[in-house]
Amino acid sequence: MNAVLINLKKLRQYPSAIIGLIIIGLLILMAFITPIIIPYSEAVRLWRGGEDIWAEYPRNAWPVWQNWFSDIQRPETIVFKSTEGDGNPTFENLSADTREVIYTYEFDYQYDEFPPELIVFFNATFDEKQPHVEMLWYTPDGREIRAGEFSPSASSSFRFAQDSRLQRRLERETGISEVTAEKGLFDDPTQDGLQVLKRHLQAEIVRFVV
Repeated sequence: MNAVLINLKKLRQYPSAIIGLIIIGLLILMAFITPIIIPYSEAVRLWRGGEDIWAEYPRNAWPVWQNWFSDIQRPETIVFKSTEGDGNPTFENLSADTREVIYTYEFDYQYDEFPPELIVFFNATFDEKQPHVEMLWYTPDGREIRAGEFSPSASSSFRFAQDSRLQRRLERETGISEVTAEKGLFDDPTQDGLQVLKRHLQAEIVRFVV
């Protein structure tokens, strides 16, 4: 016991050794705690991944902690889920067999770079005809941009960057050839070239259920 105490007193003279022991202790503690927090089966499922697990995380997005060490604030993932009450839906019966549902999503964008990806995911249930969806984008200066429209299947997604019609609309809006959807929708029209618009934005998803 005395030998242990003597060695510990000697270690006090070497701060790097103490830091190393603390790191080793933390790693050992994590090895015991991790299987409790994340069971093995869940860890395997997350590790293997898949569209259903990682779909909400853009492939080219920076990790959130990067903003802690940089003056440039890169965009963090913003997720809205209508199934959890987001969008403040309004309902209107247009006819005996057609109902209009409008979801409105508003958010403040205060980042220094354009978002790497914009995606809308749909899970639709229907008997015969597919529902029809229209998406509108409203800018702070009052412009309305038709972001896209299509008829979703039971499980589908709409990637803004892959819609050629939207790209042509944004080329007309910005006057810039081959502008991407992520840059065109978040561009500040009062600035020359492509500049990030740091303001309050609004998107509407209009769903016609037949």
